Parts: sequence; C-alpha cells; structure tokens
Amino acid sequence: MSRKNDKPVPITRSWFNPLPVSSFRREMDNLLENFFGSTGLSQIVHANTPSLDISETERAVEVVTDVPGYQPDEIHVEVGEGRLTISGKQQAETAAEGPERKFHHVERRHGEFSRSITLPCTVKEDKVQAELKDGVLSIILPKADDNLRHKVTVKSVS
Repeated sequence: MSRKNDKPVPITRSWFNPLPVSSFRREMDNLLENFFGSTGLSQIVHANTPSLDISETERAVEVVTDVPGYQPDEIHVEVGEGRLTISGKQQAETAAEGPERKFHHVERRHGEFSRSITLPCTVKEDKVQAELKDGVLSIILPKADDNLRHKVTVKSVS
C-alpha cells in the first residue's frame, strides 16, 4: 500500500473484481510479456496449433482453419463420438540438410499439431468433406437428419 492524502491506496488491483479469472489471465500475460517479450506464453505454447472458426448453417457445421505450408497428405481429419480432431505433421526443411546445404537459422513453422473440438450437434460422419486450398482447410460436416429443423404448419380448427 502507498499513501495518497493520508489514505491507503492499493498498488495492485483487487482480486475480487467480477471477472477474477480474466484478471488473473491479464496479470499472467503481462508477467510473461515482460519475461518473454511481446509474444507472451499463449503464443509460445500454441505457436504450432492453428486457430479455427466454427460456424453453423441450417444443414451443416463448418470449420475453417489456417494451415499454411501443409500438404493434404500431412493433415488428418477424424470425426467420431461428437468430436472433430484435426492433426498434422510437417517436417522441417533442415531434414533435407546435406553437404550442399547448411541451415544457420530456422524460424518457419514445422512439427506436429492436434486440435480437437466438441461438435455442437450430431453430424453424418460418413458425409464429411475436407478441402485444402491456399493454406486454408475447410471442413463441412453435414448435420444428421435428427438435427435438421422441420417447419410445421399450424392449421386452424373450427
């Protein structure tokens, strides 16, 4: 505590705010930013895990994720038990190092990732489609028939 006009003034924020978890996360991010620089721990820990977008239409769930530099045979998509798992493995170019090439510095992403999400509804697992174009993976998961909405006409009874 410091003193301002003879009244105690807290130096740190109170832990008893409405969102203590987000306050704690901000404090940790600030601490890690001071230690690691501007990257912070979340970017260091998740550097190889691609972010994704999940959306839903009347007939399907759509998942889009960026996987730059990956080839289709390096990405695996599995659907089952209400979950979607996307994984991939990419070799570093340094594996091709030989007498004619010596790497001095490597920053480009390589290695493995795995991302699993719970689907918002049941889907037709045998009808799932995945497409990779320009480093963007799009996955279309058609909804199971029991998840489709059916319009019911209300009749007038006299």
